[in-house]
Amino acid sequence: MLTALTTLMMRENGDVCDPHMAQKVLIQRNVLRGLAALSPKVRTVVFTDSTVFCGMAEELGMVVVSGVRSTSFGLPYIKAMYEWVEARTGAPMHGFMVTSCLAHG
Repeated sequence: MLTALTTLMMRENGDVCDPHMAQKVLIQRNVLRGLAALSPKVRTVVFTDSTVFCGMAEELGMVVVSGVRSTSFGLPYIKAMYEWVEARTGAPMHGFMVTSCLAHG
């Protein structure tokens, strides 16, 4: 079993009706669906404070974590994410995925 860690961020007052933001939300939803398709061999843990992305990830049965140590821009520290996962999962392997690269690649 592998635990995949990722972050999903949205501007604090991001308007999901804005065409650019709506496209970003659609892309991130597709990334989450792709990760969900890898279950149960891959368990996905999403680190986000966004209620939009939190709801999407939870609907797909993913673990959602908010409030971990973060930078001043709200991006969680990688070390904090790994510490959280290592303390709470029994998976022998963990991997961080940058979903913005997957979405725009």
